[in-house]
Amino acid sequence: MPKKKPQSKNETSPKQARDILWRKGLLKWKLDVLQKKIYDQFYDDSDDITTMLIARQTGKSFLLSVLATEVCLKKPNAVVKFVTPKLKMVKNILNKNMNVILADCPPDIKPEWKEGEKVWRFKNGSEIQAAGSDNQNYDNIRGGTCDLWMVDEAGFCDDLEEVVYSVLIPTTTMTGGRGLLSSTPDPKNPEHEFIKLFVEPADIRGRLFKYTIDDNVRLDEAEKAKIIARYPGGRSHPRFRAEYLCEIIR
Repeated sequence: MPKKKPQSKNETSPKQARDILWRKGLLKWKLDVLQKKIYDQFYDDSDDITTMLIARQTGKSFLLSVLATEVCLKKPNAVVKFVTPKLKMVKNILNKNMNVILADCPPDIKPEWKEGEKVWRFKNGSEIQAAGSDNQNYDNIRGGTCDLWMVDEAGFCDDLEEVVYSVLIPTTTMTGGRGLLSSTPDPKNPEHEFIKLFVEPADIRGRLFKYTIDDNVRLDEAEKAKIIARYPGGRSHPRFRAEYLCEIIR
């Protein structure tokens, strides 16, 4: 067996390289090929609000969590507001992804989850403030300033117009912050505010980002075929078209 080449004193180990990137707030390396493409498109987008239609199991919530973490690491006292359809989904969507992302975070910059406040608090004073759209829980993040706001599964949120235009957008007035809405369409509600107020206007302007099962690099062709076969009629089934092709079914 060949001997392992000794590491040079000036050579950076993988762990050291990761730590350097963590301290710079650069986490793109945690993403897959499609997520990196969406990441780049988000940062290249000149719109104040970015709208994305993304198929199931593409890793969209993980990507949003990475973007939120980067903002908080790069800017002391930054605020990210993160909204999910239901408050109980914060645990299953945001916190689950954050625990995966933070697995190799250096301890001295690693944020802590504050359950009572529903906040991920960073050592530099930055925060990810989480809320559900159900039962007007979004009022808990009303006010203050915000550098980035996100609505995950926006197509399933209650009071989306109120959440975006009354709660979130006003918090970016002094920061020049941006917003991002991401979801699959709800096949039972094609007239949802997400579709009418954000998806269709963005599509008309050529500013809608859309990714289907065909773009999903996490699945090989056999796995995609297996998913399609579960639906009577395959790709023509209305539920498949909504959940995996991001079509608005009317």
